[in-house]
Amino acid sequence: MFWTGSMDGSFTVKSAYQLTQAQRNLANPLIDSWRWIWKLQCAERIRIFIWLVVHGRLLTNSIRVTRHMSSSPTCPRCNLSDETPIHLLRDCYYAQIIWGMLGFATTDFFTTELLSWLKKFSTPSRMSIHAGIPRALLFLSALWLLWKDRNALIFRNHQSRPQELCALIFQQAKYTMIALNPISRVPSRQHRWVSWIPPDAGWYKLNSDGSYSAARNSASAGGLIRDNSGSWVSGFTVNVGCTSILIAELWGLRDGLRLCQSLGLSRVIAEMDSLISVRLINENREPDNLTAAILLEIKTLMQGFDACILQHTLREGNSAADFLASLGHSTSPGLHIWDSPPSGLWTILEGDQMGVCFLR
Repeated sequence: MFWTGSMDGSFTVKSAYQLTQAQRNLANPLIDSWRWIWKLQCAERIRIFIWLVVHGRLLTNSIRVTRHMSSSPTCPRCNLSDETPIHLLRDCYYAQIIWGMLGFATTDFFTTELLSWLKKFSTPSRMSIHAGIPRALLFLSALWLLWKDRNALIFRNHQSRPQELCALIFQQAKYTMIALNPISRVPSRQHRWVSWIPPDAGWYKLNSDGSYSAARNSASAGGLIRDNSGSWVSGFTVNVGCTSILIAELWGLRDGLRLCQSLGLSRVIAEMDSLISVRLINENREPDNLTAAILLEIKTLMQGFDACILQHTLREGNSAADFLASLGHSTSPGLHIWDSPPSGLWTILEGDQMGVCFLR
């Protein structure tokens, strides 16, 4: 009797293993080698985790049901789909929020099947830098912490807010980077999380913004008012016409304050991402001839409230107003009041209500 798995025809455990592996590789060319997993630049526990995912050994609910360890395959986060590995790590709405905040929300990111997706975004060929951290390391850290956060939900009934989990992901990736390369220097730039912050109870927040279109040689403005729960109160867009971006910013603030007064609001926080505009008003700087009249009107309007605070925010915290300001270009000249949000704005509003943050 001759054993075909070895050169001399004798049977060994090693030759039998090599033969079975060769048959598996023919059945699935994508798993021709697992060496890329063990070469990943990350913590050892994450390599083992990736190995479990690739081999279908990660005990998500869909796999637990097949092993009679659970009665339901449903995802515990969304309760909408079966909790497969790809759903847990990428396709669940919670995971999609995390990937978007980390800067991975590209078209190819959400369309690749599991094995190709893992290999494509975790191997060193993807080692571009994001916020001073290799993107592959950030990707691997996110996978691991999405799994850990899911387990915390199952066993401790605790789920992190998206910005909390993203902060942990960046922290772990940074510490891993230092551990893997102790002589490397962490970039000195300080990053911060930016989000829309709701006002206190009894207050309303007005966010406004201006927009200039070089193609149209015209400006527009827009804004919205929300309560302390982040719920929509009212909004507006205005096609200003041919003017500067500074005038458009001030125009949006003025029309927003007018709208607040017409609604009978008494305590208002006005917020905009134009630092120049905020300083012109709060620091009583000397205006030029073009801005003097509108600045005077804004200050007069602010004095008509029981309390009115004007403050600056970064662009990421003013996304809803930016959307409305851009929308103003496509409306007819003059002011348009929105009693309910335009359809394209819902995603931004929901993100603001959930406290979605962006790294700046």
